[in-house]
Amino acid sequence: MALRTPILFIMVAELIVFGFLCDVFGFWSALLLLIASSAFGALLLRAQGVTTLTRIQLMMEQGQSPISEIIETLWLAAAGLLLLLPGLVTTLAGLALLVPFTRRLVGGWLIGRYRAYAGGQFHVRTQFKQTEPSPPTNPAPPIADKPTVIDVEFEDLPPRS
Repeated sequence: MALRTPILFIMVAELIVFGFLCDVFGFWSALLLLIASSAFGALLLRAQGVTTLTRIQLMMEQGQSPISEIIETLWLAAAGLLLLLPGLVTTLAGLALLVPFTRRLVGGWLIGRYRAYAGGQFHVRTQFKQTEPSPPTNPAPPIADKPTVIDVEFEDLPPRS
């Protein structure tokens, strides 16, 4: 029941905005604007996603915690979902989530809402350390630089009936 109200509100807002755009630009121009903004947003999403995944990989190679980058990836997924939905309001919301400043702003607002809901503060503690493997206590003797030879004998057997 609680989910129906925001979805209904978004649908009505989309119809109102599309009707306004049709009055100002005409139906076909408004439809073209809607398609172009979604396509542009999808291209931006792809570029941002590749950049974020590269940063995650670099952070993991350096032994740092990639938790903030993973959260960024989740925001980009939300932006992608909004860009896939037809309508200018959801497209603008998706484009807004592609901007890093807006993602941080919305993330801070959501954390504040969660703190109010949880009734206090909460802490996220992460540890991500890269450790070197310990050397074996009894190292194996070095293997000569000879090629490995595997000798196999086999026999073709007739199939069982």
